[in-house]
Amino acid sequence: MLVWNKGRLVVREPLIPITEELQQAIEKGVVVTATSRQAQELRYSWSHKQILGGNLGFVSPRIYDFDGWLVSAYEELDRLGVEGGNWSLLRGAALNLAFQVCAPDEEFVKHSAAVVEAWRIYVEWNLSRVKPDLKVTENGRVFVRWIDAFQEFCEERQLFTIPELPGLITNSVTNQTWKPEKISLFAVREKSPRRREFLTQLRQFGCDVIDIEPEHRFDGEVVKIGFESLSRELSTITGWAREQFSTRPINSRIGIVCPHIGELAQQIKRSFEATFWDCHSIDSIVHIGSGAPLRETRLCQDVIKFLEWTVQTLDYSEVIQLGRSPFLPELEIPEVFTNSYHERFDLQYYLGKQNKELKAKLQSLTLLRGNRNRSVNEWVDLLVRALKVLGWENHKDVTVNQQARAEILQVFSEVLKLSPLVGQITWSFMVNIVRVSLLQHTMKSESKFTPIQVVSREQSAGMQFDALWVLGNADTQWPPPMQPNAMIPLPVQREAQVHRVTYPNLLDWAHNLTLLWSHSAPRVIFSYVDEEQEDIQSEVAVSQLLATFPEATLSTLISEPGSVSHDHPWARHMKDENYINEYFSDFGTKVSQTDTRFSTSILRNQSQCPFRAWGIHRVGIKDQQAPYRFPDAIERGNILHALIQELLEIAKNQIGISKLTEEVIIEVITKVLEDRLDNLPRQFIDQETERLKKVVNQWIEFECDRAPFEVMEVEEYQEIGLGGVSMWYKIDRIDKLDDGSVLVIDLKTGTVNRGDWHLPRLGDTQMPLYATAVPDCKGLTYLLFNRGKPNRFMGYGELETVIKGIDGVSNKFQMSWDDVKQAWKVELENLIKSYFAGDAYVDPVRPNVCSYCHLMSFCRQFEDTTFITPPKAPTSDV
Repeated sequence: MLVWNKGRLVVREPLIPITEELQQAIEKGVVVTATSRQAQELRYSWSHKQILGGNLGFVSPRIYDFDGWLVSAYEELDRLGVEGGNWSLLRGAALNLAFQVCAPDEEFVKHSAAVVEAWRIYVEWNLSRVKPDLKVTENGRVFVRWIDAFQEFCEERQLFTIPELPGLITNSVTNQTWKPEKISLFAVREKSPRRREFLTQLRQFGCDVIDIEPEHRFDGEVVKIGFESLSRELSTITGWAREQFSTRPINSRIGIVCPHIGELAQQIKRSFEATFWDCHSIDSIVHIGSGAPLRETRLCQDVIKFLEWTVQTLDYSEVIQLGRSPFLPELEIPEVFTNSYHERFDLQYYLGKQNKELKAKLQSLTLLRGNRNRSVNEWVDLLVRALKVLGWENHKDVTVNQQARAEILQVFSEVLKLSPLVGQITWSFMVNIVRVSLLQHTMKSESKFTPIQVVSREQSAGMQFDALWVLGNADTQWPPPMQPNAMIPLPVQREAQVHRVTYPNLLDWAHNLTLLWSHSAPRVIFSYVDEEQEDIQSEVAVSQLLATFPEATLSTLISEPGSVSHDHPWARHMKDENYINEYFSDFGTKVSQTDTRFSTSILRNQSQCPFRAWGIHRVGIKDQQAPYRFPDAIERGNILHALIQELLEIAKNQIGISKLTEEVIIEVITKVLEDRLDNLPRQFIDQETERLKKVVNQWIEFECDRAPFEVMEVEEYQEIGLGGVSMWYKIDRIDKLDDGSVLVIDLKTGTVNRGDWHLPRLGDTQMPLYATAVPDCKGLTYLLFNRGKPNRFMGYGELETVIKGIDGVSNKFQMSWDDVKQAWKVELENLIKSYFAGDAYVDPVRPNVCSYCHLMSFCRQFEDTTFITPPKAPTSDV
């Protein structure tokens, strides 16, 4: 990082200093490193030395990682016209794409990265000599088929790969058509048999090849410290890094070694952003690994999901999530789908249900389907045009999304390189190729030479820092678990002595790297977390490789331990200093009665939980209902309501119900089902018809056993004025008995609780509202339709001597029926007042109200350990 400080240029000190031995190696030949990051740092170190020495016109040093050196040597052979130089080199993304094209089946494409690595092992460890042994496992047989197809693919097109380069270069050296300059290998400890043999042959033919080991400059303090969670560990590390950055010179080197850096990159960055809250761009201070995975960006995730939607069905919730993408607004996906949609559907199904205007606008999307072959160029062109139509260029957002868009276009460019190699392919295969390429792509880091460096274990070898923290050193993490390649049988890898597939080799590698770290800074801190522990009081196990290092306390590592004593830098107890003020309010703003369209659902939710009413009806947080093809429990209840309504329109009294014939019943059932389930298979309709016939016959039997009655109203909307507002309601059914008494009936197919009508607080306002709306009613009751049980009434009123299932109110309410109705009216009016007053406190009337509530993540009611939410509503009276 270059910084101007008080009129002079300040640059970060190199992580790999140029020693006298390295100086001579760079001046006299080529330096080859184990990793590309080491090569970057060595080039930076050389430039740093030249600039500070006043030499601004220096020649770029020839410093490469091993693969980069092989490629540069081949390019030199190509310029010299050496035999074999006319073949094309397949590497990087193009190599991965070529393996995807050669996959035995499309389902294997996602494993192409593992096969690329297996191909390197196959070539560099000379596994062709034991090829039959590879077929002892299923993965091995797939791999052999895969590389056979790949070798044929390369032979036809005159292609070869980096692992095959040593053989070509060796031929040129033995034929004396080319001789490389002096080669210095820096920190290259692990060499495959093919590369060892290659270097030996170079030495035999007069090439000067030497090894240079990193210097152990520091013999400072080395300590270890344990944490109970990864988030606490990261919070402490970023706090420590800020303190080091603030107290040290501006050109200091602060190092953090992290395992699994690709997986943790975003979490580490968020922790740094929280700690360096006053920094405009964290990238100007911290460099994390080789860059963040492209798949971590929202734009990449949305593009991948869209690609998947073009070739497969998605669940409605996945489609809705895609519709919320700020990058694809022109899809115009609604927040809620009607029941005319299937539970799962693809893009073409969705387009087929849209209006003409939207279909015309998205016409190009209809070409993204797998029913014909096209060239890669054509598919990429169609895809880019489709993304433009969907509006991915119109989104004005932060730099990371602009970079993500550029990186995605770069991936498309890499895919285009396949066009002359593979001919025409299907769209589904094209989606597989693009999807895997996007998932494997890493975004380039804008700033590599910052003061704080977060590097992987492999990258850190040979680097030196002013302060170093190494994390991930629990006994289960260091040495790390073996990770042999899944495509090659483990016995074959062990017999060939592939690196880090045997415990002795893995332990030796970890031991050497630990030794390097302990001498890489004046003070080195090792930290560890027991990721599997559940009790934070339990003892944390540290790697045995660190057993001799003393244990440190947080106060010895950082001057203000309290600032990092929580999982997040901002989560500290600062109430006493008045930095954090907690604000609680059980009230929202008041609601204007004149501007509010009141409904019975508002009344019910305000009674069950005021916060629920506030969230749904004022904030507008609606519950997402999944569309369904086959009827769920609610839809089955609606069908039964419609069926009983149709039958009662024909039969107005008990006698009429008793005379309903099977032909009439089947005709009504058929009409109701065709109106609601016309898009379902005939077989299902027939089965549902038979089920409903049994339900209706049982209901007729129940109605005929009752005292005589006449049906006054069925499913009719009425308006009621209450508490200064008016609202519409619909009563399922109102009967008039022989003695003139009025009975209000509500059909129920699910679990209900008559205790919801009890005072002082109503669990459900529906039936008390009906009692208020029908002043002359003498009874309220549920008519229960429970599977496998006979129909029955369950209610209250003055009809306990007339109708079985309707109980008197004197025992439960300790008042007369008229007084109960008046008390219900007063309670309903109070609920209306509380809603308009802004009452929004979290107070569910009973635990089962929360069982199916979609607002639990907002109200946090589950954090109350005294509040037990049952799995379902109670089935007995309360």
